[in-house]
Amino acid sequence: MLKDNLSKDYKIVIFGDSFSADNVENSWPWLLEQKYTVENYSLRGASEYRLYCSFMNNLATAQSADAVIFFHTNPQRVFIPDHVDYMRRSMDSHSHSDMVANDVMSDTAWRNIADMYYRNFFDEGFQNTIYTMLIQNISSRLKNILHCSGFDVPTKINSFHTLRETNPGTINHLDINGNQVVYNYIEQWIEDAKRIRN
Repeated sequence: MLKDNLSKDYKIVIFGDSFSADNVENSWPWLLEQKYTVENYSLRGASEYRLYCSFMNNLATAQSADAVIFFHTNPQRVFIPDHVDYMRRSMDSHSHSDMVANDVMSDTAWRNIADMYYRNFFDEGFQNTIYTMLIQNISSRLKNILHCSGFDVPTKINSFHTLRETNPGTINHLDINGNQVVYNYIEQWIEDAKRIRN
């Protein structure tokens, strides 16, 4: 029992997209909550810039935590300002959603906007550079952070995109086994970080 109390004194803060937003039973954030104190600021459908803004708005909380887990989004997701009536934001679960090509196919107006944007203005090199710079900026502000993604990303972070393909599901885009794999990975990282600190 003493060990459990000591573990609950260990605080984890989570930032990320829909790969980390679900806290239901058997999700990897829920599994962490069984052992640690967890605060989850994940936003479904958010661009990397929106996740960065959430991080900066909660920087003091992140810096006071024992560990931060950051699930970075698709680098090709484009930030849409809050005042824009983006079609995905009508869903309660995606009220902070930003634009990605796959999401707009079912809406004629947004499909036309996305088609014009991606044909004429989108630049993958620019998106990837900004994405990498935001991750570097986040890293520079924390001592104990684990960077992850559910996507195949252009920078060296822990990517679970293959796990998503082999263990697809409805809990953070994974099945129960996939969530267990993510939890086990994070738990091992926490234990390794504790050993390094001590």
